[in-house]
Amino acid sequence: MIRLSNFLSVSLLFLFILISPTSGQSEQLVIRLSNPGLPGYLVFDNPKGSVKVTGYDNQVILVNAMSRFSADGKQDNSGLHRIEQKAFDISAEEKNNQVSLICMSNNKTVDFDIKIPRKFSLKISTFDNGKIEIIHVSGNVEADNPFGDIVLENISGSAVLNSVNGKIRAQFSAVDPASPMMFTSLEGNIELHFPEKINANIKLRSENGDLFTEFNIKPIRRQTEVKKNEQGSVYSLEDWTVGMLNDGGPEYFVSTFNGSIILKKYRIRL
Repeated sequence: MIRLSNFLSVSLLFLFILISPTSGQSEQLVIRLSNPGLPGYLVFDNPKGSVKVTGYDNQVILVNAMSRFSADGKQDNSGLHRIEQKAFDISAEEKNNQVSLICMSNNKTVDFDIKIPRKFSLKISTFDNGKIEIIHVSGNVEADNPFGDIVLENISGSAVLNSVNGKIRAQFSAVDPASPMMFTSLEGNIELHFPEKINANIKLRSENGDLFTEFNIKPIRRQTEVKKNEQGSVYSLEDWTVGMLNDGGPEYFVSTFNGSIILKKYRIRL
């Protein structure tokens, strides 16, 4: 765990730009890495709002944040206009390419657009009123968005994604051949795009939805599960549809309750 007392210097640029009557304060945090060119790890929990992370060809992290709503322009009886004070605070701690980003928003909705070097792993979450998008990143991705969607595009690595009411859509241009993955939602569809020659064992489950695939999935015999109760032991087959993609490999778990699961072959967008 990185301690706040070890903050390295970061550059905070206050832009204060009114984009529209419903847009608020905009700020930018510039984070310079201790070891440019080497892989890194970013952790960020946005209390309220969307998070978009895009990998790009640079060695500086650019954090652009904007409050979604503004109170600027309101006029009192004397004709004076109220100037909005700082809507939120953002700060970061960086040590050996390990970055912790913090937003203090006082229950305001703040949307983030973050640019990072491509070789970065991520742990991103938002709790309310937002969407998570991660694009052009090579690394391991963890994303948690209980009430919104999660979208991954052109990812090389692995992922653990979780939502409750949102949809999950993830496109992998390449995968870590040794890493398991997990994708879970309660109400939403889960759509996954994998390379055609991927090797994995996959477990699928949807209580009230359908399963669709472009892959030729080889069935695997389900394992026996044992549950203990007061009368003894209950034996049953595991409650998953189990199969093998190509030669098999790490386990991928895909589960939704009311949504459908769609498996597609990754295709490069021109």
